[in-house]
Amino acid sequence: MPVRKTIYIIFTLSVILLWGVNLFKEWGTDFGSIFASSYFIDDNYQLYKDVFSHKGPLYFLFIQALGGVIGWGVWQAYVTLVITSLTFYLSIIYILSKRVLNNKLFIIILSISLLLLYKQGTNLAYSLFQGGFLLLSFYYLMESIATIDKNRTTEYVISVSLFVCAVLVRIDVLIYAPAYLVAIIFSSINRQSYLFILQRILTGLFILIALYMANQIYFGYNIYEFYQHNIEFNSYYASTSLLAYIFRPLHFSILMNSGVIVLFLIVLLFKYDSIIKKYESSSIYAVFKTHNGQIYITSILIVLLGIILWIVSNSDKNYHVFIVAIPLLFFVSYWGKVVNNISDKLIFVSAPIILYMLMLTISVGVKHVLKDKNCLTDIYCSESSIFLYRKTINNISTKDSATIIGGGGWPYLFADTKPERAINDWWIYYRKEAFVTKYLLEAHNKLLNQPAGYEFWIDNGMLDSSERSDYFYEILDKSELVENEGKYSRYRIKVSKK
Repeated sequence: MPVRKTIYIIFTLSVILLWGVNLFKEWGTDFGSIFASSYFIDDNYQLYKDVFSHKGPLYFLFIQALGGVIGWGVWQAYVTLVITSLTFYLSIIYILSKRVLNNKLFIIILSISLLLLYKQGTNLAYSLFQGGFLLLSFYYLMESIATIDKNRTTEYVISVSLFVCAVLVRIDVLIYAPAYLVAIIFSSINRQSYLFILQRILTGLFILIALYMANQIYFGYNIYEFYQHNIEFNSYYASTSLLAYIFRPLHFSILMNSGVIVLFLIVLLFKYDSIIKKYESSSIYAVFKTHNGQIYITSILIVLLGIILWIVSNSDKNYHVFIVAIPLLFFVSYWGKVVNNISDKLIFVSAPIILYMLMLTISVGVKHVLKDKNCLTDIYCSESSIFLYRKTINNISTKDSATIIGGGGWPYLFADTKPERAINDWWIYYRKEAFVTKYLLEAHNKLLNQPAGYEFWIDNGMLDSSERSDYFYEILDKSELVENEGKYSRYRIKVSKK
């Protein structure tokens, strides 16, 4: 069997194993929200109305399409997660196949990409899905930079289309737009044509509008609803302490343990050295006029923009490390061939480290299986986070619809019960400065107007929080605690006392 075919098989099985044990250990609320919401979205439950989300529509569309084929449930969630992950890693493999011919170096870079899963949970799904589009978009952007004798329009259209898809997964990647503008300018240097620049900008805008409109027509939201959830809310969401965000050791731990930063620095120095040696007798402008120099500068810009996005996104969640991991991984995948001559030394040094980290990464997911062997077959095994959902799911399974404040999606899905009101509604309640939309307010008032004795559930994390809005206290004032059910507390609307 060819070496690379063996690598692909082993790698694919590793991804499947990792996500198998991780899913049954940690049923992440973010992944649960999008998976369940995708199931419920129809003519009666609309995105950005009944389903609150500060992400783009494309991942919902992907899960809906996949769910239409494989169905909905526990194992379908697992398959969805695996396929999502493989789309990301296949994009890395594609770039490496084009750029890195040395098998040893190929294994090193691919292993590093796998090690980035260290201490990651299922909430990483969004980043992985978006990351695949970004990686391929960056690759084709590099390929679109050409001299006057080569048009490369096809590569440019592919790159922009993939980039727009990434934007429609999560809008924050618009920060990479300057890199695309720089690439357009580089492509036009020898053409001396402003018309060429205008043509490519207009082509990019047309693709953006066309793909956005296709999603808008399908889901039925309007442009203000898209803006309110994807831009206005994300500005609100990132309003915590920036200083606290910059110093986040877990992010650096994931990056350093994977080796992606170290390899990036090695590749950066090697590539810089090769460019300096080649053009040391020429002016710096000569570097800008060469295909190789233009690509190198653009790829450096992509990494810098990724670092900026990482900082301003203002999140301390470990799965957001992929914000900066993606451009770093792209850089080493695209330029990794410059260290071919030291690949033997790299494999000698890195092999034991990679093996150790792979074992550590896998152990994060499998150690709970050793404690409870039912964890691979029973979602309610004692080591699973969803174990705490059991009682709530049993209670709402007898209802046609239910209300769970801050509940995510898993309880609705596993109980086969529809949400009575908005899914993912916690942002009107979770902070003192509530984020309010027309539909969140309607859902809030609907709960307040329920008859006496109406039961609903509240995530205990919200009850324990000191950052709660006046809307949340309105609900507490009108209700009473019935029972704590593990992850949730059951409440009911008070009977008025005469």
